[in-house]
Amino acid sequence: MPHLSLSRLVRVLVFGLFLFTFTAITLAYDNGQVPVNTPESARRMVRDLIETFGDRYPKGTEYLKRLDDADEKIRANAKDENAKKEFETVLREAALANS
Repeated sequence: MPHLSLSRLVRVLVFGLFLFTFTAITLAYDNGQVPVNTPESARRMVRDLIETFGDRYPKGTEYLKRLDDADEKIRANAKDENAKKEFETVLREAALANS
């Protein structure tokens, strides 16, 4: 086994860290500053899952309806905590239904 000096080991580790960071930045996806966890982003997610998985995502239209209902309630009263919780619940269920 070859002997690595401390300075060479540090250089190898720094290079590895640089390579990892550069790769992560390069692979990062720019969403175009589109807000996430909003009713519209949730609808996009559900529509994509319906399109991608079809019959294997059977409650897709139900999730869209529930998202619309929650969104309507939130728009009617932005302080409606129950509507916000309902939205979060539907969002979580819709996302996890794909696992």
